[in-house]
Amino acid sequence: MRNIRRDEPAIERPLGATEELFWRFDGLTPINFAITARITGPLTDEVLRGALDAVQARHPRLRVRVEDNGRRRPWFRSGAGPIPLRIVEERRRSVWEFVEDEVVGLLDTDRGPLMRCVCLRDDPNTHTLILVFQHSISDGKSGVFIVRDIVQAAAQIVKDGEAHLEPLPPRAYVQDYFPDDLDGMGHVKSAWQTTSALAGAALRYGMPFGLRPNSGLALQRLKVAVVPFELEPELTSLLAKRAREEGTTVHGALFAAFALATVEDSYRRRRGFPMVLASAVDLRRYLVPPIDEDCGYFVAGTASLHKVGDDTSFWMLAREIREALQGAIDANMHLLLMPEPHRLFAWAGRKVGRRLARPFARTISFVHPGSVLLSNLGRFTFDQQWGPFYIKSVGFAGNNAILANFNSTVATLGGRLVWCFIGSVPIVSRSRLERIGDGSFAKLCGALGVSVEDARAKMREAATVAPPKPQAAE
Repeated sequence: MRNIRRDEPAIERPLGATEELFWRFDGLTPINFAITARITGPLTDEVLRGALDAVQARHPRLRVRVEDNGRRRPWFRSGAGPIPLRIVEERRRSVWEFVEDEVVGLLDTDRGPLMRCVCLRDDPNTHTLILVFQHSISDGKSGVFIVRDIVQAAAQIVKDGEAHLEPLPPRAYVQDYFPDDLDGMGHVKSAWQTTSALAGAALRYGMPFGLRPNSGLALQRLKVAVVPFELEPELTSLLAKRAREEGTTVHGALFAAFALATVEDSYRRRRGFPMVLASAVDLRRYLVPPIDEDCGYFVAGTASLHKVGDDTSFWMLAREIREALQGAIDANMHLLLMPEPHRLFAWAGRKVGRRLARPFARTISFVHPGSVLLSNLGRFTFDQQWGPFYIKSVGFAGNNAILANFNSTVATLGGRLVWCFIGSVPIVSRSRLERIGDGSFAKLCGALGVSVEDARAKMREAATVAPPKPQAAE
């Protein structure tokens, strides 16, 4: 096992505001997320251990721990140990039941690293990796790139006896890469455009209502429920084609299905219900310079207000969501909603200290606006085959109990689109989550002119299709 416990001043820095908030939330409930990856190939314990060490050597954020400085800013410090690995040979639970437990389990941020790996091994050539991250060091897209790196390193080990991944440089806090034109009058103009858009929508549609937490519930006792769907490549291709024809995007169509099913389940007697629809936005290409495949938190949120009811047209809503999201990005909302509030919250967190972490986190949960959230990691186009290893699909789910008790995630690889519905139980019951998930899938199939039963049958059939034959390691 490679020894990585050493001083690396170059990777040490204070936590940024959002990173600090996520770390402080651990005092109430961990803001963790998990990436799942179905993999075929001879991934032995030794090969996987070597691949994890190689990935940790490549990504600086996987080599840090957090130093608590009391009422001063916490720091990322070097000296973390190896990535913890647990192998499960015989399991009686589904992959997503493991995920539900893992995302609410604390990571030891004092000692580091802020990541762990669980390998569910069905047989010597069939595995599911569950990579668990503390959100302060990574976002979902980073997690999928790390899956790719693990499999690439494993192929190198099988072929050459050792991995040789290229190390990446340390990265500063995401806000340090924001464009300069957000300062001064440019910042004021964008803020005015953002505020005007939301206020105008509220005047047209009325004040929104959402799923709000019951203040009597102890957030630290909440559990996470995940309801997954995996769209096979034929259905994913049809979705992309139809979305283009309708003048929208896959994201817009999935969100329309999600919103319509949520309203149908939650407010059956109301027509034209105002809803805040929030989207996670990948900031990488908007930063200066752009960020590529580094591990870090490079995400922000944007939101828009829509009137959604039983009589709402599916494709019209999908177009509205696309237009609102693009308009928000054009107004730099994705760069404005996060920095100032998070900076204020982080400052307040330092003032109260970790001893009062629970009431602090509960206060943030209470003031955070209620919304329906969709986090779409997009379509990954990297190679799925690495030597004898093949990545069949990837998924994404997390514990967002403090910020969003109800959300959906999407990740697409090789045409397989994994769509998860996630809720904080008992605020959102598992049965309700299943109804909304089933309803969203049914509305999507209806909009595509596809039978729900036929779509489910094809999903089951596609799940059994063997991957391509192994190729030479790259």
